[in-house]
Amino acid sequence: MSNKWKEFVECILDLELSIKDRNRDSMTSSDYIVAAQICMDTGFVRHMGKLVPEIENVSDLAAKIRHIKSAIDNDGRVYALRFDKTDGPENLKAAIFGGLLVRSILSGKLTADRIPILVDAGNMNSGMAIRYFCEKLGLKGTYIMSRYFPLDMRENLMSDSLQVITAPPKTDLSLEREFYKYLVSYLRKEGKGRNLFSPFHAKHGLKMGAAFGLIMQSQLKGIIDVDPKINSVDSCVSVIGSGASYSWLMNISKKYAPRMVVPEIDCSPVYVNRVPKCISRSKVHSKGDHGEKFNVPEIRRPPDKRITSPILGPHFEEANPFAHELDNTISNVITYSDSEWVKASNLLYADGIRLGNSSVVNLMIASAEMDKNNLILTAIYEPDRWYYRKTNQEACLDDSVNTYGHLSC
Repeated sequence: MSNKWKEFVECILDLELSIKDRNRDSMTSSDYIVAAQICMDTGFVRHMGKLVPEIENVSDLAAKIRHIKSAIDNDGRVYALRFDKTDGPENLKAAIFGGLLVRSILSGKLTADRIPILVDAGNMNSGMAIRYFCEKLGLKGTYIMSRYFPLDMRENLMSDSLQVITAPPKTDLSLEREFYKYLVSYLRKEGKGRNLFSPFHAKHGLKMGAAFGLIMQSQLKGIIDVDPKINSVDSCVSVIGSGASYSWLMNISKKYAPRMVVPEIDCSPVYVNRVPKCISRSKVHSKGDHGEKFNVPEIRRPPDKRITSPILGPHFEEANPFAHELDNTISNVITYSDSEWVKASNLLYADGIRLGNSSVVNLMIASAEMDKNNLILTAIYEPDRWYYRKTNQEACLDDSVNTYGHLSC
């Protein structure tokens, strides 16, 4: 029996009683809301660290990209959820994963007397999140990824607590469905007699993000109330991967009914094709390269050319099938090129500001949305990672490996 796991479950159940008592007069106390409140409680933070971000003024960062000397020159404001300043893996998925884990404890799916094996599928950030919880709680985990993720990235996720499995190819499925369908089959096949548990963050992450957003509405209101030049949120800027951060931003600002702006790289037009209204090009024009050169990784493209961008972005071929409800909320899809975000990243990097690619894109588009006396809300998901600046990465099609299983290198 893992004492860490038992203590964690007991802590969550104690916090549930306290929070439900506080929510007694509240009109809503859904399981997602209660789970989000627990993740923000000091008792949870003592066990897992601070995983839920603060909202910070990042106008100066946006101004650097737009070549404005100071945000004051413009009077516009850009605020962001700073996931890169949280504890643990320093990313959005840690909060989402934590909330879903807590929700499953509250529902009784996870109990103190049965140690779970955590299983999920996705990209690097969600892999870092599941590894973090395994290591902190003394658990084992299995993580499933697409074969198109470079081998060194998948190997980097592996630890004594986490094994990484590559989904086998299914040519009749999109790349996203390929590894998520394998997740379902893996749980069915390997779950007999074992306490496998998956939070299915791709399916439930939207509601979890929405719950965090609803709870943080008062924090956003407090920011607006103290700034005499700002009285509303004009736009929210968020790339869409699983949709969790988009849902978080939409719900934190829903009182102000902002425009919902989705940046999308031009060589992977998923939302351009799904929401063909109000499509526009990025208005950001960088004045050449600045500071250290940012090398775009060269991924070895397979013959079918299913990987269109040399950077692993929020999606490959398809939008999250569990996020279709977001389509009707999108106000604008703004396309950008690899060279645009790379130049924007160079501008920040030259000043020692090192952020992940989607975070730079959010800031880049937010800077173009800045105007006099408006407030743009966005998210910074993670700090810069080693794999964003590694050249000549080869896709993980290892011809010497005949089976797609646990990487043992």
